[in-house]
Amino acid sequence: MNAYGSYSPNLVFDFIAREEGCRLKAYRCSAGVLTIGYGHTAGVKEGDEISQEQADTWLREDIAETAHEFAHYVNVPVSEGMYVALTSLAFNLGASNVPRKCPKIMRALNSKDYEAAAKEFLDVTGGGPGLVGRRKREYERFMEGL
Repeated sequence: MNAYGSYSPNLVFDFIAREEGCRLKAYRCSAGVLTIGYGHTAGVKEGDEISQEQADTWLREDIAETAHEFAHYVNVPVSEGMYVALTSLAFNLGASNVPRKCPKIMRALNSKDYEAAAKEFLDVTGGGPGLVGRRKREYERFMEGL
């Protein structure tokens, strides 16, 4: 177990890439936000198109930014699997939204009740079938470290 901020954001690249999927043309996500690549939203305009290389670069940058921001909320050691799961969750919800939208995960995590934190992933689905599967896979990655 290490401090959350000591892991490389590269550990999460493949996991998030599979979960997000990649679209090289701008589109509106389910929340109506213009998005491109693997969930990249900054500066996206209608009609934008990018290369696979640009999508990969933005994903690496977005993961690093998410992990850096989310590290402020994690006060306990985490395993590599926990890091992957937590960073994926923070990427999906927005790092600053996790404490507000997932207070049970954060309370359990920062109390070192890792099993309770893991179980809470299964309740953060927003009712969408795609998120049910994603949260189950995040839960499984989180549990790998226990």
